[in-house]
Amino acid sequence: MRRALHALLAGVLLARFSAEGSEVRLSFLTDDSVLRDTLEMLRRSGCREDSVTAFRKIVAQHNATPVEVPFSNLPIIRDGFFSFESAPRLVSALEHRLSDDIMHRYDFNCIDTVILLGDGLLRNRLRPDDNFGPFLVLQPQTNDLAALRLAATASDAFTTFYPPWYLETTKGTMKESMQADRVCLTAALFSCHLLPKSTSEQGLNKAVLNALSGSWRHQGFKFPSKFEVVLVHGVNYSGKMVVTFHSGLLFSRKRGYTYLEKAGGKGPFVRLDFEARTDLTTWLAAMSQGAENMANYTHRLATFNDKRIESLDVKP
Repeated sequence: MRRALHALLAGVLLARFSAEGSEVRLSFLTDDSVLRDTLEMLRRSGCREDSVTAFRKIVAQHNATPVEVPFSNLPIIRDGFFSFESAPRLVSALEHRLSDDIMHRYDFNCIDTVILLGDGLLRNRLRPDDNFGPFLVLQPQTNDLAALRLAATASDAFTTFYPPWYLETTKGTMKESMQADRVCLTAALFSCHLLPKSTSEQGLNKAVLNALSGSWRHQGFKFPSKFEVVLVHGVNYSGKMVVTFHSGLLFSRKRGYTYLEKAGGKGPFVRLDFEARTDLTTWLAAMSQGAENMANYTHRLATFNDKRIESLDVKP
């Protein structure tokens, strides 16, 4: 079913966007030269050396199990990257979303990747045991379901959001001095938010950004200045609720951009190089459409730090 949905979306994207476009390059960080270049980019962008070193080790550990190549036809490989004519060509070549049908154990996830690389650059003034709530948290259940819970503190939200086995799996991946920030940033970035009942579909993007940025401002959030934190949200319009499902990092280059993400807990580390921001929108739309954990959400949006929001809804 998910493969069929992905194929349908790819067709819609190809029909909507011209096949003509700038080249898009994809890497799973399995090539040594691409990984070295990625680490240097992180250093130039202000990421701390110990975080870059930890990231390199986590990537190596994940890639010790061979990464599946989910393409119907193997694309051109150039300088360690899979090369595509355009972003729509890339998503149409994928057999399924990168976080689906992956035979890999669940390890480091997308938000921990963002928090690790954002150490000292992405922060707020919360403390784990301060009664700063209530936090609205989705607690994972069986069969890809989740229950909405209330939490009084960031620590309560963190242990509600993450099951004990994930905390055990990721134990030791971040230095001890980061643990409080990990708790507080996870609670802040992945809590649910409510929208006013008066929110219209025409004003949805503005209402979502206002809700998120208002909450972050209240928590004393500081976003990185040399790169952007990308968050993917689902909106249940009838319930007027916003849920955050995914995160990544966007870096500007002399020409174009580089986007870095971990595709869920099982999926690969992903580096995308592209020239236009709309290429990233195409990618995020493809990766969020058809996701089982977003089935109850009528709209999909992406925010970039606390300044920009884009729709990921693709209509035929």
